[in-house]
Amino acid sequence: MLAHPLTSSQHPVRPPDLTRPAARRLHALTALRFVAAAAIVVTHTADLHLLPRSAISPFLLFQAVSFFFVLSGFILAYVYPALDTWNARGHFLLARFARIWPAHIIALLLLILINHNPLGYPAHSAGDWLRPLGVNLLMLQSWLPYPWVYFAYNPAAWSISTEFAFYLMFPLLIHRWSRTWWWKLPLAAALAVLMIALGNRPDVPASAAPVPGQLHQTTMVGLVYSHPVARLFEFVLGMTVALLWRRTTAALHLGRIAGTLLELAACILVVANMYYAAGFIHWARGFAWIGPGGAQWLEQGGSVCFAFAALIYVMAREEGWISRALSAPPAVLLGEISFSVYLLQQVLLMWYGYHSPYLYAVAPWKILLIFWSVLLVAAFLVWAAAERPLRRSIVRLWPAPPERSASRSGARQALEVPGGRTRSRWDLLLNPGPRVTLAAALLIALLAGFVLAELRTLEQPHISFTPEFLAARDQAVPESRGIRFDGRFVLAGVRYHNQGDDGLDVIVTWQALQPAMLAFTESLAVVGADGRTLARIDQPQDPDQGTVSTGEMWTDVIHLKAEQLTGAAAIGLSLHVGDQMTLMPDAGTRDLSGARLRVPLPPDVLSTATAPSSRP
Repeated sequence: MLAHPLTSSQHPVRPPDLTRPAARRLHALTALRFVAAAAIVVTHTADLHLLPRSAISPFLLFQAVSFFFVLSGFILAYVYPALDTWNARGHFLLARFARIWPAHIIALLLLILINHNPLGYPAHSAGDWLRPLGVNLLMLQSWLPYPWVYFAYNPAAWSISTEFAFYLMFPLLIHRWSRTWWWKLPLAAALAVLMIALGNRPDVPASAAPVPGQLHQTTMVGLVYSHPVARLFEFVLGMTVALLWRRTTAALHLGRIAGTLLELAACILVVANMYYAAGFIHWARGFAWIGPGGAQWLEQGGSVCFAFAALIYVMAREEGWISRALSAPPAVLLGEISFSVYLLQQVLLMWYGYHSPYLYAVAPWKILLIFWSVLLVAAFLVWAAAERPLRRSIVRLWPAPPERSASRSGARQALEVPGGRTRSRWDLLLNPGPRVTLAAALLIALLAGFVLAELRTLEQPHISFTPEFLAARDQAVPESRGIRFDGRFVLAGVRYHNQGDDGLDVIVTWQALQPAMLAFTESLAVVGADGRTLARIDQPQDPDQGTVSTGEMWTDVIHLKAEQLTGAAAIGLSLHVGDQMTLMPDAGTRDLSGARLRVPLPPDVLSTATAPSSRP
């Protein structure tokens, strides 16, 4: 009778002693981290139209976040198969904190420094800025299922918060792991089912982004997509794969050809899974017991985590040519900086999203080339100058257990491929010193200077008030005349046209200050006398026109129903792209931290627009 590979301790060949801190690094898995990070970056660049959506459809590349969770469980169970003392547990937690916090803070500071609206949505007060900032600093944002928290500031950091939660749970999970895995894995699955059930409640909206009136309301995305309890199954699955790997890898030797075929099959499995996932999830969504919450969980990782687990198991064996190629120094270097790549990509894309209307005439491939160049060099700089040295400094604050302190003498071993060849030619990059770090800083400064210089030539506003503009301005409500929105557009004015009991047409006339792409959403809010938003309408900025030239004018008409005007005192007008950028008006009465222009509704207009119907 064959014993189960996860529970049996009977093996003809003694497995490697992975409790020793000098266990070799699995370089192929390090390189795969960059592949996963790159897949997520590609998804986000497609969201900003730098890549056609058809280029990646129907692949769900954003599922690569699940790869990180499964891989994290595998690596921690591989490196820390036991944490039996309080000293070992304390050192582990500090080491994991040091692994992610420095780069997270550097990315957060850079986001605040270079971005127009680092919070990601309009704020009403200083508290709206400081509360999510404090939660971000502590890496706790994914625990709170509220839109004003989990995607505030750097949106990518939600997964870092979830990862940190796994670190906090790991000492408990790893306790007697070889004997308890069989019930801890189903328990993690049951917790995911519980979160899905909570997300499927009819009173829980599905919103992922901050929406006025829902900032402090629990959302399905906050419960199922980002919450650590919902994603714990993927992490525990990775730990289970590590246990399976420990119990089988020494007993099974496939050889180079069979190992390569197995690695190729695992890669095909992942690609096919991500390709067909959308169709499968659409089918599964029709079952009432799955619902939108279950579909969300399947879409974000539940449908692909087992394929990732198989890929990690196979690549960790390092028996084929694919894993050997991934162990090459350039691939390992990309894997080392992948964490910084993941954190910095949203910081740079938010900056690009704000400036994108200026760049509509620049070929997307040129923008992508510059973006990837800046991202990779910046990620290397953060890794070399901040992530590595700060990690070492923080870890030294807690004395290492005796068995782990011995590993420091084997640091050079980490730069060896499975065959034992050292990477002497890549030492300068894999172990960067001050000169290499300084060279990277100079290179990123040159790239940033080039980008800013080119952008400045495109940002020179030119304006010529035409007779049509002056006529529209004269007819408009005085408080709305001639308001510039970040130097891109100027508002000739807002005027109203009564439709009787059918409501009110709000007529908004614009002029372009320079060539631009009309990529913004025009938001019109009905505002009460107390400043509360009573209703809101979002529509694309003149969908009939893709681009406008300098001085070109257009008019948008937004209809408000009579019932939407009850209790109204003004309208609020804003321009934004997604949830990451808002154009700021330069004058007039403003609210939402200056992001929205308030234009009064005259009493005579309101009385006519809200009058009861006189029709039979």
